[in-house]
Amino acid sequence: MKAERSSLIRGRHWSLGVLWKHTRATSIIVALALANPVSFAQDTNAVSAPSATPTATPTATPTVTPSPTVTPSPTPKPRDLAILREAKTDVPALGFSAAEMGFTIKRLSSRDAVRTTLISNPQILIQGTEVSSRDGDLRVAQGAFDTHVLARINADSKQRQRNESLRPTPTPSVPPGASPPPPAADLPNPLVRRTTLLEYEAGLSKKLATGAVVEPKIGFRQQIDSDVNTFDNLNEGNVSFSVVIPLGKGGGYVVNLAPERAASFDLLASVYALRFITTQAIRDTMRAYWQCRGAEERYKLAVESELISKRLAALSTSLAEADEIATSQLPQILADRATTAAIRVRAETELIVARQQLAAAMGVQASLLLLAPLTKEPFPLPTKNKWPAVGDLLKTAMLLRDDLRAARQLEKSRKILMDASLLELRPQLDLQLAGAYIPFQNRTNTTISTGGEFGGSAGLSLDWPVENNVAIGNLILSSSGYERSIIDVTDTERNIARGVISALAELRGSAGQLTLYGEAARLNAEALKVQEELFRLGQGTLTDTITTRQRLITSQNEFIAAEERYAISLVQLRYETGTLIFSDASGDWIDEKAWQTIPFKP
Repeated sequence: MKAERSSLIRGRHWSLGVLWKHTRATSIIVALALANPVSFAQDTNAVSAPSATPTATPTATPTVTPSPTVTPSPTPKPRDLAILREAKTDVPALGFSAAEMGFTIKRLSSRDAVRTTLISNPQILIQGTEVSSRDGDLRVAQGAFDTHVLARINADSKQRQRNESLRPTPTPSVPPGASPPPPAADLPNPLVRRTTLLEYEAGLSKKLATGAVVEPKIGFRQQIDSDVNTFDNLNEGNVSFSVVIPLGKGGGYVVNLAPERAASFDLLASVYALRFITTQAIRDTMRAYWQCRGAEERYKLAVESELISKRLAALSTSLAEADEIATSQLPQILADRATTAAIRVRAETELIVARQQLAAAMGVQASLLLLAPLTKEPFPLPTKNKWPAVGDLLKTAMLLRDDLRAARQLEKSRKILMDASLLELRPQLDLQLAGAYIPFQNRTNTTISTGGEFGGSAGLSLDWPVENNVAIGNLILSSSGYERSIIDVTDTERNIARGVISALAELRGSAGQLTLYGEAARLNAEALKVQEELFRLGQGTLTDTITTRQRLITSQNEFIAAEERYAISLVQLRYETGTLIFSDASGDWIDEKAWQTIPFKP
């Protein structure tokens, strides 16, 4: 097909050569017309005056001899000098510079475009944070079964100070000659009582998958109570074990493992979503890549068309000055010259916009948008092999599409949460069991005692909400989420099937259009050569020549559009079938041939 396009361009150059030969011939015609203007045919639109042809018969007798017959030259049609001056004035050079259109910047390959997309595309980066968020949710859910180390230290010290004194008693009478009793001894004031309490406790707490909570503990307690006369030191150890077993609400593997299992499916769904968004980003980048390529091709065609239009205007001006054509035909060629210049400016604008769209799809920083590059690679060419069966493509898409994988993982997650919510309708009934052994030692002023104490307890606790609105509401919410996930899976499957069928049809149609538009461009190029030759020989009109050339330009634009549609349809089919990104034992990888070849083509 590229060879055909090259031949088309050569064909246009050959036709242009005919026009230039015509121009040289016109110069010769003008020179000869100045020397003997009546020897050349005049404008077919000019009206010739009838000529009289009387016969002159010579005789010897003087007679009245009529004047010789003279054939007057046709009166040339007045020329519009204003339109000639306008035709000689070139169109103002409007538009953009080569630097503004990106021709001075290094071109970008499709591989580098995809690599930049994987690094800088904001949607991929945002979804990467979503994966991290889902990983955090999974860690939170797993934290319900973490083993907790419990420890407690307590110190309490008290000191009580008091003063005591003896009540005064009447002095007993002393018999004569007897010695008086000794006075009462003073109390050792101030009297101080000290109480010290030290407690140490350490243990573990863990929730099991059944919902039971187990807490083994060990501890030590020391209490010292002393004053001036007494001393009491009590040392106690403590070894205990307690368990709370939910018999109703909150009990069982289904309920307790539901948050962790649901979070794991959500995490996997976010990973699939990341892969899918990456696929979308690659598709959008390659679509923008080929659109930029198409914009550049249309710009080149617009430039070439403008050059041809200018040369045709120059040729027509020369013919009008030589009275080979009427000046009344110049406005249409001048309008065509202005139109092709406007189309070229529009093509320049579209090229700049296409470059910006490509840079935005890749995620290029705002400060680098002025340096957005042009594309490096040509459009992929269609092959003549058989097309893959749509049934095989549908099966592949249902297996490989990551958005469908993500939807199925979310469906599993919502099903787990719904089942757990159903079991949570039960009332809460907990069985509490505990056992302990306490060794002790007690020291006083006079005794030392040692021993141990065994103990255990059992109990039931009930919490039964009569209306149970919270549990019912949670069940409604989880059931709605599960139903919505089923709808999402069904809708995703439908969209995938529709997308695969449509993408294959678009690809096949664009391949056929590419062939037909190429043939149309070739035939229009030949028709233009014939029309230009007829115009040179005076057998064709300027309007027909311009119309034929416009048909050629239209077919060439349609050919470029077909190339662009084929390349984009190829990427779209890869996207719809989930074959833009591949996975194997080593991980995910991307083949640069994926957006240039048809998947599973026989």
